[in-house]
Amino acid sequence: MTANQLLQRIRDVACRKPDVVPHGWLSSDQFAAKWKTSVYASRRALAIGVRGGVVERKRFLVKTKRSTVLVSHFRAVETKRGK
Repeated sequence: MTANQLLQRIRDVACRKPDVVPHGWLSSDQFAAKWKTSVYASRRALAIGVRGGVVERKRFLVKTKRSTVLVSHFRAVETKRGK
């Protein structure tokens, strides 16, 4: 193994690879566009939903223009009927 190959393997291990966001999970920016509200209003509504237990939050690594960052994504919690 050459020095360049070793360096490439180290970079592959050290880099933060973006996650694949599953279907149904949306960011607050995507909810704002869907609801036609501001990002602030969508974040506030989603935070209230998380506290109330009707929305689930999970953070995914997402590639941006400059780097890979953790971004919160949300989806509705499935409720079971007939309790």
